Amino acid sequence: RRETFRKHFGSALEFEDPLPPFVEPEKSPFDVDLCELPGLEMYLRTIFEAADTSGDGEISVAEAIKAVRNDDDFAELMGFGSRTKVRQADGSREQLTDMLQSLDQDGDNKVSWQEFREAFLGPLEDEENEREEVNEYLDEYAAYLKVVFDRVDVDGSGSLSYGELVKALKEDPEFAEGSGFANSGLSREEFADRMLDALDWDWSDEIEWEEFRDAALDAAMEALERQKMEAYVRDLFDRVAGDDGEISVAEAVKACRNDDDFAEAMGFDGRTKIREGWTKEQLIESLAEMDTDGDCSISWDEFRKALLGPWDDDEPDDELPPPPPDANVEALEAYLRGIFDRVDSSGDGAISVSEAAAALRDDEEFAEVLGVDM
Repeated sequence: RRETFRKHFGSALEFEDPLPPFVEPEKSPFDVDLCELPGLEMYLRTIFEAADTSGDGEISVAEAIKAVRNDDDFAELMGFGSRTKVRQADGSREQLTDMLQSLDQDGDNKVSWQEFREAFLGPLEDEENEREEVNEYLDEYAAYLKVVFDRVDVDGSGSLSYGELVKALKEDPEFAEGSGFANSGLSREEFADRMLDALDWDWSDEIEWEEFRDAALDAAMEALERQKMEAYVRDLFDRVAGDDGEISVAEAVKACRNDDDFAEAMGFDGRTKIREGWTKEQLIESLAEMDTDGDCSISWDEFRKALLGPWDDDEPDDELPPPPPDANVEALEAYLRGIFDRVDSSGDGAISVSEAAAALRDDEEFAEVLGVDM
């Protein structure tokens, strides 16, 4: 596929002199966890103030040129791999000018802190509104979960036993579907066992409300994150794709030059002019890996799968079949299940203190499992 892409590059590129070998920039001392907004904002503020040498709260063109030459972090934000001497001849001045114009929302030929911050973090008001919406959704979902939990908790103990889970999976269609049982292919007993294994974090053999709620809310947050990520990837694809709904080589070359997000998706640090040399090879590598059907263009499905990866891939992996069941494990489970069912004389799916005490008097196997000498 790489060689096929190579043939298509002739009509998409105006080759210039080869660039010097790419040197990976050293890790910035200001590198932070991008999931922590306060840390990232502090990182951006530090870079902004270092570039604003006049201290007037704005970055001028002259200050930006100087900062790109002296500050790796500022240069990277402007789309360069590391600190760069800005020149007219090599296109770096044009790149910096384009970047500053995209930041300068009020057209005064300077970049204020507000403009700088919003370019990389988005409007503060939008972030607060999004957090409020997510919190409101989670509160409503938690209230719904409590209704379901109380319905399944028939004895009102504040926790779900094995017997209650099995009963709800049989008689409560909403619980069966929401828990994932409906499409699991397991028996009610098997699924209840697995629920207990997954959610019973304190080893009480029952699922408390907090365990039930936290597991469901974690799954809800993961689903929201998947939706948000897919929306971002879809918007990125639509910005680049042509009228045919696919990304051609020429469109990818153009997008790498004009779109920071797409360039980063292709493995660059920011907007990059594709020239003969390592940038061409990097783009060929990225496109060839995405193009699974070998037609030298990238469809939405190919783009989505490449960027979201197996995290959101529900297709079974044909190359890694599930391992065969261990006969010894199956035999041990059957043995333990037999002991459990024998001791659980009431058949409610749980061993009470009185049932355990009675079994310890008469059942050597049960005592041996518990480590009690008879």
